[in-house]
Amino acid sequence: MEPLVRVSHLSKRFGSFEAVRDISFEVNRGQVYGFLGQNGAGKSTTLRMMMTLIRPTAGSIEVFGLNLEQHRKEILRQVGAVIEKPDHYGYLSAYENLRMAAVLCGIHPSREKLMQQLDFVGLADRAKSPVKTFSQGMKQRLGIATALVHDPALIILDEPTNGLDPQGIADIRDLIRRLSRDHQKTLIVSSHLLSEIELIADSLLILHKGEKRIEGKMNELLNPAETIVELELGNKAAASILLQQTEWIGSVDWRSDLQCCVRMPKNRIPELVRLLSEADIPVHAVASKHSLEYYFLQLTQTETHVGPAVD
Repeated sequence: MEPLVRVSHLSKRFGSFEAVRDISFEVNRGQVYGFLGQNGAGKSTTLRMMMTLIRPTAGSIEVFGLNLEQHRKEILRQVGAVIEKPDHYGYLSAYENLRMAAVLCGIHPSREKLMQQLDFVGLADRAKSPVKTFSQGMKQRLGIATALVHDPALIILDEPTNGLDPQGIADIRDLIRRLSRDHQKTLIVSSHLLSEIELIADSLLILHKGEKRIEGKMNELLNPAETIVELELGNKAAASILLQQTEWIGSVDWRSDLQCCVRMPKNRIPELVRLLSEADIPVHAVASKHSLEYYFLQLTQTETHVGPAVD
């Protein structure tokens, strides 16, 4: 199947600072593709290049099989996006904001059609309310309605849950799922939270300091056989001897005199705990993480961003 989006060796430099460095990826039709990375990783910079808001220093972008630089207008007619926080006219109503967005896209949908779009994002009952009275979550949902006003095939959402309360996050998550499941839209969604991307994405790319670190299908990257088990034990010497006799010896990593990590299938954690307990080794705490989660936390906790604050 021909990918809907193909990004090849994309780079962006701001003076001496390279915000994005030689990244390549493909997005298939119908996917929810997750862009994951801490603030400053290069997510927004990449998405801005895909929306032609900034020009790449090197590399190419193809969308719908067409080169973005050569077919910009044709491609963008089929793309909807919310890059960072959506901008609205605060004194106008939600309906008037949406109607104005449609006019700017060169279309004139009926009132019924616009109300259907507001209903889809859960704002039909606030259609006449000034947007200045909206919560951040409601503004975000109106931004998504605006991005959908011309019925695009590809939707790009940059940190759509940023700054929202738990209910707002759940609302946006539900919208993304429905766009993919019920409307067969292709979405690229960026976030700095693995827990959010994990719940919505089919595939994932991790960016760190402008470089691609991991890419793959979510169900493969979150393989339960690749669980990291963190143990807090009361006797390192005895535990080391015992673990050397198990099949997991090659995957034991001591973090301190009390804490170690073991890479193992999640369903075998009880077996490990039982072995330790039967050997009279105190087990004070047990916590499990996906290997992907563990890797991402290691990236974000042990390294700091250097250079301008460009995301």
